[in-house]
Amino acid sequence: MIREYKTVEEIVSPLMMVRMVENVTYNELVEVELHDGTTRRGQVLGAGEILLTSMDCDGTKAGYDTELTRTIAEAVSVPVIASGGAGTPQHFYEALTDAKADAALAASLFHYKELEIKEVKEYLRRQGVPMRL
Repeated sequence: MIREYKTVEEIVSPLMMVRMVENVTYNELVEVELHDGTTRRGQVLGAGEILLTSMDCDGTKAGYDTELTRTIAEAVSVPVIASGGAGTPQHFYEALTDAKADAALAASLFHYKELEIKEVKEYLRRQGVPMRL
């Protein structure tokens, strides 16, 4: 799936405000993140963490964008929070292990009581992920 963005400066501002924009493909964005230092530049400007929401996965309940999350997590030294796509406890596990996120965010699953937070935390603990209950 191809997402389009405008300039890198519009994707990562000094305050790490990330917004949907147009004209740069997803693959170019990942390449820029890795080779142009845009995400790293955000760190230099003071970002303490990156909340990374995949708009392609958001609301699908089909899982986080593990490839994108892993790419960013491996390119930066600040914590990365995966967001967008959670549908099962396993999706949280994949975000925290395969995608190397430091945390995983979900909203509608919990708001609409499709999952309970305690259920997800207990699942993660059983899978060996350090977790406070």
